[in-house]
Amino acid sequence: MRAIVDHPELAIFGVETEPPARTLVDILSATMDAHPEEVAIESATATITYSQLRGLLDEQAARLHAKGIGPGDRVGIRVPSGTTDLYVAILSTLWAGAAYVPVDWDDPDSRADTVWEEASVAAVYGKDLAIVDKHGGDVPSDVDELLALPGIGDYTARAVAAFAYGQRVPVVDTNVRRVYSRWKLGRFLPGAASKKDLAQVEALLPQEPQQAANMSVALMELGALVCTATSPDCDACPLIKNCAWQSAGCPEPSTEELARAKKRVQKFTGTDRQVRGLIMDVLRGATAPVPQSRIDAAWPDAPQRSRALHSLLTDGLAEQTPDGLFQLPGAFSPLGVSESR
Repeated sequence: MRAIVDHPELAIFGVETEPPARTLVDILSATMDAHPEEVAIESATATITYSQLRGLLDEQAARLHAKGIGPGDRVGIRVPSGTTDLYVAILSTLWAGAAYVPVDWDDPDSRADTVWEEASVAAVYGKDLAIVDKHGGDVPSDVDELLALPGIGDYTARAVAAFAYGQRVPVVDTNVRRVYSRWKLGRFLPGAASKKDLAQVEALLPQEPQQAANMSVALMELGALVCTATSPDCDACPLIKNCAWQSAGCPEPSTEELARAKKRVQKFTGTDRQVRGLIMDVLRGATAPVPQSRIDAAWPDAPQRSRALHSLLTDGLAEQTPDGLFQLPGAFSPLGVSESR
């Protein structure tokens, strides 16, 4: 705003020009200068003064700059909540001139992967302020490099290496474990997942990488479509002649095996994944966009229900209409606008 010259006759008096715009970094820096020994960040386990915080931010910003990260870049943040590291990671990103993209520490790896990809982050802050490069937007092909990326678990890393890059690495999911248990061990129900599953499946793979990747896909499809959990179609199975479970006369699982399997399934109860599923059931069964009250009726724990609904909206699996109702994406109107009156 320009200063206006005093003009008493018109009752117009001069005003000062607007102060210069300040960013959060400018304000934080000024506060550090004014109150260096005051507490800036405090958690249950640590206290950081403003002078200490300046040193930390300078150090972390230098690490980011050394990786070529600066203004215009985005940095993912996935650091345990309630820690000073979380605030240091966020402020360090801003201190370096970049923007931050947060994902809750407890969110599923799949959601973190989606957020990082959609935001095109250049790097990710993880636990203990580890900074992991995102390989210039290119997905690495090496399993160890993939595992080093925050939000990438063992299964995802191996699936990418095998299916995207045709590498000879075992990919083990529930379907593969079930097929192996029946085909090689003669047991209807697979045991608890363990590291030995990888070695067992790897021993089955052909040496040629692309053939191995093709076999990994085949095992997964076989378990999903033929060797199913409750009603296996053994007559359609290409492994029937060599199946240990068939050779043993298709024995029923023992009482102990059933009890262990039931215990593993019960771990699903009460999780965010279950609540997400219940909300999706409401939306799938709806004939029109549903109000919040229908969502509320699906699960009694309000904070967990809210968290699950928010994650579905963020993941693009559900959407909210302009009038505050909820539906599957584009279910009742191309623009997500409720057609109810």
